[in-house]
Amino acid sequence: MSKTSIEWLPGERLKDCRTSGDTMGTRYSARFLAPDGADVQAISAAPATGLGAVGRQMSNWKPDP
Repeated sequence: MSKTSIEWLPGERLKDCRTSGDTMGTRYSARFLAPDGADVQAISAAPATGLGAVGRQMSNWKPDP
């Protein structure tokens, strides 16, 4: 299950965002700054999407999709 948190940085128009989740038998976390109005949910989903693709291509223990 992935987790995302958003904090406003004082005096800035950027959001301090973090996302994390499970992948390939371990966990990942990513932190990014997003400008006001950015699609934070789409940006947060990118690491999971990319790591999922790598896992499907390289896994030697998961069945082929």
